[in-house]
Amino acid sequence: MKVLRQLLVLIAAAFAAEAVTAQSYPSKPVRLVVGFPAGGPADIFGRTFAQALSSGLSQPVIVENKSGVGGVLGIDMVAKASPDGYMLGFNNQGSVAMAPYALTKMPFNPNKDLALITTVVKVPEVVVVNPSLPVNSLAELIAYAKANPGRSTSAPRERAASRTSPASCSRPRRASTCSMFPTRAQRPR
Repeated sequence: MKVLRQLLVLIAAAFAAEAVTAQSYPSKPVRLVVGFPAGGPADIFGRTFAQALSSGLSQPVIVENKSGVGGVLGIDMVAKASPDGYMLGFNNQGSVAMAPYALTKMPFNPNKDLALITTVVKVPEVVVVNPSLPVNSLAELIAYAKANPGRSTSAPRERAASRTSPASCSRPRRASTCSMFPTRAQRPR
């Protein structure tokens, strides 16, 4: 009986010690890494999300912009962080879904090093043309491209897009071959 009592006291002490040392999450500020520069759409969405998250967690959420390689550098920082929940990544799908196919070497494996928590925002993408082009719909643009081979051009928003778009534009099922030209930000200096 004495041994059983000592064992129960020991178990109770262990549970009490665990309860004292266990802290509720989060017990310190959370960092939200945005993979793009401050002031852009990703930053604006990230800061809005951080503010809401901070209110829900009753703890500061600090936005840290780490731009480069289409968001890959920021997400790499998150992938290599301690897995304690105090560093979160906020980025578009390009750095985790498209970059492995567009880059010759990735600093992390999106399938092994990251866990998707949720989609925060969906931003519609649009196709725009110069107003002097005689088209008013996507169907008319395709017809124009077919009728004028080699005259259709596009300007990719990111360097990763410029590595993947020419291959997709040259596929036989496309309207015509596309010639790519770099935007001002992508031109070699």
